[in-house]
Amino acid sequence: MDLSHLSRSAATYRTLGELTLTCASVGENVFVTPARPEPAHFSQLALRRFGELDGGDGLVATGRETDGDSAAKLMMEWLLGHRLLKAHRQSLEVQFRLDTVESKTAALRDLVQVSGAAGVLEGIFLLLDELEKQGGVLGPRAVIRYLSAVRAIVDALPKRLFLMLAVTPDALERYSFSLPALRSRLENRIELSPLTEIDEAVKLAQFYIDDARRRASRSRSAGGAEQIVEQRNIENLYRELESDATRRGDTGVRQREFLHRLHTLAERTVRAP
Repeated sequence: MDLSHLSRSAATYRTLGELTLTCASVGENVFVTPARPEPAHFSQLALRRFGELDGGDGLVATGRETDGDSAAKLMMEWLLGHRLLKAHRQSLEVQFRLDTVESKTAALRDLVQVSGAAGVLEGIFLLLDELEKQGGVLGPRAVIRYLSAVRAIVDALPKRLFLMLAVTPDALERYSFSLPALRSRLENRIELSPLTEIDEAVKLAQFYIDDARRRASRSRSAGGAEQIVEQRNIENLYRELESDATRRGDTGVRQREFLHRLHTLAERTVRAP
């Protein structure tokens, strides 16, 4: 019986086991091998190491990682606010961690300015929708810090930032009281006037109903021709909201509130048997 094949197989298994156990590249096709597992233990070591490297998708990357891949991975970790390690300092030459609002604001400013100077990025479009919800999620001090960060971004990027805020009038008044400097930096305000006539409400509702029907027809052979919400229901909805607005002291029905209730009414109609 020729034992040379068995010897070579044992050496191969041992080498593969060491690579699987460590998976630490120290150069081109050179790996550190601190352990020498026996052939009989190779499968257990391989499975255990696979489980350690598995990111949850049942796949483990193989081969030598390129410098570009490594730098991109480190950059993503830094942008997500992970712990700053020696690899981040050496590869990215960063010296601070993005774990505060102030540091994240500074990083965004620097990235946009450098990208613009390099001709890679002309600027950024930043849309902050439903800004009023910050008051219900964050505490008063956290809200002020958030708004201060928005103000800092506006000040830092006067030429490379297009910022659009969507916020209710009530929330804007509260935020302006907490941080007057923010409102002074908002220009070209577009205010949605409340609905004061029932005909306005019917036209607005019909516009969204027709738009929904057109979008539905693009995804199917033909859109439905039936009326989703009857006009009398729209009028009754407007009168109900008008009474609520009068009790609150508003000058009319808020468009957002009207459209939200209209959407709920349309969903109820569509799902009805």
